[in-house]
Amino acid sequence: MLPSVAQQISAIKSRFEETIIPEIPEQAKFARDQAQFILVTLSWLLEVHEHQYRFEVVENHQYRSGVADLVAIAQGSAGMSDLLREVSALLASPAPKATEAMIPLSTLEGQNRSLKGFVARLYKAIPEEAPEKAEQARHVLKRLSLQQGERDRAFYRRTGYVEGPDSLGDLLYRSE
Repeated sequence: MLPSVAQQISAIKSRFEETIIPEIPEQAKFARDQAQFILVTLSWLLEVHEHQYRFEVVENHQYRSGVADLVAIAQGSAGMSDLLREVSALLASPAPKATEAMIPLSTLEGQNRSLKGFVARLYKAIPEEAPEKAEQARHVLKRLSLQQGERDRAFYRRTGYVEGPDSLGDLLYRSE
């Protein structure tokens, strides 16, 4: 299983605390302070990364609402027509649904692991229970495997473990 972002950050934090900091000489106060800053930052990342997307969705909706309120107040002001056109164009652009990102990342990761487990169980069971449908099951598994491989290569391409031609953002937003 490939590690999650939280697991990667946690592993780095542990190595830093257990291996690197003890090796920094006591008299190297500046280096020790910098190491503590890195630990605080890694702890912060572990706490907030799971909520980043939801944070952005909530902020987007709150600011869209505020901008719409200000546009309503500014309507009819002669000197603001260019600004109001620009703002109206932005407000007309696609926005995330208000209910989007309600599920915490760790819950979603757990669901995905369960889904993958069910894919494996179903793939094994179909040929046994319905041999005539085995080819259809192989087609689905092949498609899922190729898609997963492409996502994994993009996700981990900067780690040095795998190479991928696409950035994760390019890959994930290609179909939109």
